Amino acid sequence: MDIPIAQGYKEPKVYEKLNGKLILMPRPHADHIELQWVIESELRQYMKDKMCRVFNEIDVFISGDNVIPDVCVLCDLDKLKNGRIYGAPDLIVEVTSPSTKHRDIGYKKSLYEKTGVKEYWIINPMDKSVEIYTLTKTNQYNCHLMTQLVPDYERAGLTADELKEIPIVITSQLLEGFSISIYDMFKKIP
Repeated sequence: MDIPIAQGYKEPKVYEKLNGKLILMPRPHADHIELQWVIESELRQYMKDKMCRVFNEIDVFISGDNVIPDVCVLCDLDKLKNGRIYGAPDLIVEVTSPSTKHRDIGYKKSLYEKTGVKEYWIINPMDKSVEIYTLTKTNQYNCHLMTQLVPDYERAGLTADELKEIPIVITSQLLEGFSISIYDMFKKIP
């Protein structure tokens, strides 16, 4: 059933500027919002006694581009000006969707690597996977973690050794002591 929208109401449009082009950002799906909220909440809890700040959907201006990450962590608060970030945040999390996945794993990953984002998380709600890239001393991303939630019916057929090979706790190399269970992350995602 469609719910009528008030006459004259126009949905706000949000754009990113990538490689000189304005890209209209689609409105996020419920699963996208849920994952974003879970990750942001866990990061805020971890950061409560630290000087770094956690943001969601804030404008970030880097290398001539304007991106709006789903979640980011900023420790150099001098980069925060007029409610926006100018320069690379320390950590960026992007929750992919079918319409943004190619940009998240392609152009944005390259942009974040080139501009010095120390850690980049790509969360895919469709296949319940997580990829974490950490910037090396040579300013190149190294895949720190790649894992996927294995459904219970598939886990039942795996040996104990095979189960040990599947990471279920997601850790950060940048944020010492920060971790989140992949089960907690995806527990409300069908």
